[in-house]
Amino acid sequence: MPGQLLHRIALRVCRDETDRVLEPLIADLQREWSDARPGSARAFALARAYASFWFAVTACSIRTIARGVVSPIDREMTTAATPAFLCGVFAIVILRVSGSILGITGLRIFGNSWGYWHRPLSAIALGELQTVGWSVVFAMLPAFMCIRRDPNRRWDATASRILAAAVVIVVVFVGWLGPALFGASEHAQGFFLNGRAQPAFASITTVIRMVRNHSHAAWSHELDHRLTSIATALLLSLIGWQLSAIRRPSIGRVAFWWFVLMEFVLFSGGYAINQAEWQQWRASGVLLLILLALHTAARWNGSGLSAPPAPPDRPAVPAFVSS
Repeated sequence: MPGQLLHRIALRVCRDETDRVLEPLIADLQREWSDARPGSARAFALARAYASFWFAVTACSIRTIARGVVSPIDREMTTAATPAFLCGVFAIVILRVSGSILGITGLRIFGNSWGYWHRPLSAIALGELQTVGWSVVFAMLPAFMCIRRDPNRRWDATASRILAAAVVIVVVFVGWLGPALFGASEHAQGFFLNGRAQPAFASITTVIRMVRNHSHAAWSHELDHRLTSIATALLLSLIGWQLSAIRRPSIGRVAFWWFVLMEFVLFSGGYAINQAEWQQWRASGVLLLILLALHTAARWNGSGLSAPPAPPDRPAVPAFVSS
């Protein structure tokens, strides 16, 4: 009996209108499929029913997006996300300083402490300031873990708008602000190579233009590095949301997962300089697998919860066959 996959799609896309609009369409599809003769008549009936279903889903999606755009933002979610995001950004500075002294984390940049503390104060300040070019990527995980304070909370319009804003922030920092600060930091430390264009110091528009002009392979490598950073930020945002679906977040739990996943990304490809392009995507591929596993675990965790109260009585509709 067709319609099982359509019903799951309807619940995911248009939950509020599933029982009132989409389930009757699925019931009609099943009735026409069972009444039609096998062969071309059944195929024609299915094609017509599928067309009606997808037209209704498209219209419902447009209405849902329109309502989400004009609906008020949940200030509770933004209030929880902002401090977590800022803490995730500026905690990098503490780890960089401690890592330069102790050499215990993947954030160690300087190799030894004397090479750090004997630099001019302005160079140290710029060196720490340029971390915002990539620390925003990892700050997405604590931000989205704190957004979902209730594990039973579903993804809504506010979460979608926060995710869109997060992607824009990451693109701006990874694409423009971060490289500019990185170049200024290297120049202050005396490492800037005059007369040579450095891909790591260029904006993402310049990098794309150089790749299109078939320039040196370093530009293609740098473009992959920028794209993997953006993809990593998106995956960490969704992973943070799923982690909160399994268990209510706490400060210790948020800090733990932020550090563990950041270290994993840095060690698995964050320092790739002369490696192949595909190797830079290793962390993103593993993060995608982690996201799928967490999504499955969250569904299992939610299946044990009590069912929501039944909706008020509505006019009878054709019975939808679910099994």
